[in-house]
Amino acid sequence: MSNDAAPQTRRVAAGAITLAARDWGGPDGAPGMVLVHGLASNAQIWDLVAPQLMRDYRVVAIDQRGHGVSDKPAHGYDLPTAVADVRAACAACFTHPPLLVGHSWGAHVVLQFAVEEPSRCAGVVLVDGAISDLAARLTLPEALERLAPPRLAGMRRSEFLERVRQRWPAAAWDEPVARAILANFAIDADDCITPHLTFERHLQLLEALWHQRPTHCLGKVAVPLTAIVAAPAAHDPATAPLWQQRRAAVAALTELAPHADVHWLADTLHDIPLHRPAVLAQLLRAAGAAR
Repeated sequence: MSNDAAPQTRRVAAGAITLAARDWGGPDGAPGMVLVHGLASNAQIWDLVAPQLMRDYRVVAIDQRGHGVSDKPAHGYDLPTAVADVRAACAACFTHPPLLVGHSWGAHVVLQFAVEEPSRCAGVVLVDGAISDLAARLTLPEALERLAPPRLAGMRRSEFLERVRQRWPAAAWDEPVARAILANFAIDADDCITPHLTFERHLQLLEALWHQRPTHCLGKVAVPLTAIVAAPAAHDPATAPLWQQRRAAVAALTELAPHADVHWLADTLHDIPLHRPAVLAQLLRAAGAAR
């Protein structure tokens, strides 16, 4: 595949289901990189990042089960199954262990993968996720209530996009960003949206996230480890609690995993692949070179 080509969409088997993978290709013999999106997201969140990596890596992004255009079975919305799905995708796409990159919930998945099967990955990058325990901040009922997704099914596409645009930095809002966000939804004949990940399955994955203890995993990572953390506006009183939580989490991370390479991205949204794609691509190239 040439470096200026659009990604190919392929299907990879993961047990009884198939996952969709966006495959950008790369030079012959190039090391592999697998990109794993977060909760209620999809593989297109990497569309602004992956083309910047194609000269040096074979890049594949997957839709996790229940997301994007992957199969949406009634079962398997738990951490062990998510790890098994990524394992299957890696085996289908690569003959050598790839670098695993996970965003948000995807960071939790690739962290667990790296702990359980270090020989199957060349390194792991956590993009704004999996550096602290959700259970340390919220009880399970609190997490399920406060972090439940909004009920968006039936909303007009134009209304939804306008709501998102109003919260997005104006300079970073464009058609590719809107397209990646819309790929989280099916759009019906009346131009109304329905999330690919159902509300009930979203809560199942949120519960799985709550039960995981990243602080018990970070010190067990034997492969190169990089953490990329979005830093809220330093002088915004509304984000002060979040800023304090993240500073404490990073301080703990450096003690738990002294070999970790940590990068702060100032004034950056959680959706780093869409908000800071060039910076993220640069950091991923550096993480791959450190393997």
